[in-house]
Order: sequence, then structure tokens, then C-alpha cells
Amino acid sequence: MHVGNRKAGAVIGCRERIALYALLTGLTALSIDGLLPGLRMIGAELPAAPPLSTQHVVSLFILGMAVGELVLGPLSDAVGRKPSLLAGLAIYLTGSVIALLAPSLGWLVFGRCLQGVGVAGPKIATRAMIRDQFSGDAMARVLSLMFTLFILVPMLAPGLAQLLIGVAGWRSIFGAYLAIALALGLWLLCRQPETLPLASRLPVRPRLLLANGRRIFQDIRISCLILAAGLVFGAQLLYLSTAADLFFDVYGVKERSPL
Repeated sequence: MHVGNRKAGAVIGCRERIALYALLTGLTALSIDGLLPGLRMIGAELPAAPPLSTQHVVSLFILGMAVGELVLGPLSDAVGRKPSLLAGLAIYLTGSVIALLAPSLGWLVFGRCLQGVGVAGPKIATRAMIRDQFSGDAMARVLSLMFTLFILVPMLAPGLAQLLIGVAGWRSIFGAYLAIALALGLWLLCRQPETLPLASRLPVRPRLLLANGRRIFQDIRISCLILAAGLVFGAQLLYLSTAADLFFDVYGVKERSPL
């Protein structure tokens, strides 16, 4: 189904699909911010094993996500959005199980890396699905909803996670990640049709990808934009990695830190 430049009613007619896209998009933010209240408990139960520390639970998740985008992005153009998204969720589920059962910090960080790789599937393929089906004003409305959710989830996730930790400990967060990803995967499998026609699929060509990458970085305007975005995101990543220590040690705020 291609919505094109239809009026708002076309968007309202796709409520279930848009709800699915919104939840899939929110999985990235939920996976990052939901774990923040549990970092100190993780550090107490799984001591640091240099060069790893609890800060790597966040930062290496982001690294995994960057690697996943390089792989799952071209894959979504080659085999379709739905298989790429399901593959990402399968990797995410594997990482969640490893993190849930992790006997050491090293295994926990490994599970988080896999979660990062996997979450790149929903992150990229969901936006591609929106682009496949919507255009013009309709696409702008759907994307506005996606970005609103992307802002809202980090505000709510730490508080909800704190409640979950208080009841069942920090490992319960990964149990929640597991349940959410499994539910979204089943929803996607049963209800979401493929949005990329066979005629529009592009085979994976590493040389072409490298050539396109060179073209991007040769444009000074794009390179400056990438640098600026990287610096801003780097500052955000540093804050997220150290937020637990900042609130606990500097401000003396513990259970109330999500607030």
C-alpha cells in the first residue's frame, strides 16, 4: 500500500500499523535509558573487570548499534524491510537472554553489544517502511509522531525501570526487554506486510557502498554536519554513561534519581 499525498484520514486508517512503528522506534530509547537506574546495582553484583566497567553497558550498546546499521541497513534494501527487522529483533532477543543470565560483567557487555546490533533493525527498517508507504504531508505527520515518542520514552523509561528494579532486581529489566521484543516480533510477523516490492530491491554491493561513502565524505557540508552531530551525540553518550555515578555520588540522589 502506498499512501502518497493523501489527506489525514489515510493516516488515521493505519492506526495499528503506526502504533507498531512507534513501539518499534521506541525500543532504541527504551534499551538505553531504561537500564540507567540499575547501573549501580549491576556494578555491585558484577564487579568491574578492567578494561570493562558499568559505563560500557551503555557505550558499547551504542557501538553495537552503529555496527548493526552498517549491516542491517543495506540488508533491508536487498531482502526487504520485514526480514531485516525480524533478523534485528532475533539478534536483540539473543542479546537480552545473554544479559539476563550474565554471570559476569563481560558477558553482560557482550549481551548489550548484541542488543545494540539487533536494535538497529527496528530503527532503520521502521523508517524505511514509513518511507515506502507515505510521502508528503502524511509522511511528515507519521515521522513527527515517531520523534515525539523518541523524546517521550527516555523521560518515562527510567522511572518505570526503577519500579521494576524495586520489585524484582536489575535483571528483571532484561526480562522486560525480552518480553517487549518478543511481543513486537510476533505482532510484526502476523500483521505487517512487506512494504518493499521485489522490483525495488537492491543487491548488496560492497564496492558501491564504499563508493557512496566516499562521495558523502567528500562533500564538506555533509562532513561538517556529521562531525557536529557526532559531537552532540558524543556529549549525550558521555552523560548517559556517567549519569548513575553523577546522581549517586555527586548529588546524593539514589532511588529518586529517575525523577
